[in-house]
Amino acid sequence: MNIILLTLITSIFAAKDSSKSARRTYLVKKDLFSLLKFSQFSILVPENHLVYRIKSYYTFGRKLEVIHAINFTILNSTSNEWIPGKIILTPAGLDSKFIIKWDGYSIAMTTKFGSLTTTFEYEYHSGILAKFKKRISSLVWRTKFDLQVFSNDLPDTIYFIGLAMKEQNTKSKG
Repeated sequence: MNIILLTLITSIFAAKDSSKSARRTYLVKKDLFSLLKFSQFSILVPENHLVYRIKSYYTFGRKLEVIHAINFTILNSTSNEWIPGKIILTPAGLDSKFIIKWDGYSIAMTTKFGSLTTTFEYEYHSGILAKFKKRISSLVWRTKFDLQVFSNDLPDTIYFIGLAMKEQNTKSKG
C-alpha cells in the first residue's frame, strides 16, 4: 500500500512538473580544473554549440569554502542598464535554498534533500521559472547539468549564476 501511494504521489508531481514545456534548454558542463580557475562552466544549446561560458577566479592560498552571499550585475537588455543583484544562502533544514534578488524580483532556488534537481520559482508565488538537473553520470565523471527555462521573465544569466553558486557550495561541503 505504501509503495503504491508513493508511486501515485511521484506520478502526480511528475505530471504537474511536465505540464509546462521548456522555452529553452541548455547543457551545462563543468570544465576541467585549471590551476588559476575556480569553477568554469560551458553552456551549450541542444545542437552542442557553445553559447556562454562562466568563469571565476580565485587567489592562491584561498581554501574552498561555503559561500553565503554573492553580488553580481546583469545587463538588462530592455533598459540597457547594468542591474545589481544578490544571491543569499538561506537556512532550509536539510534542503538547499538560495534567494536571488535582482531588478525587483525575488526568486527562490531550492534543492530538496537527496535530489539532483534544483528549481527556480518566485519566492512568494507558485510556478517554476526554470530548473536544472545534475546528470547521474556526474557522480563519477565530468559534471553535467540539463537546464530548462520555462519563462521569459528573467535573463537566463540568473539561472547560470545560480547553478554555478549551488555547485560551488556543494563542492565546498564535500
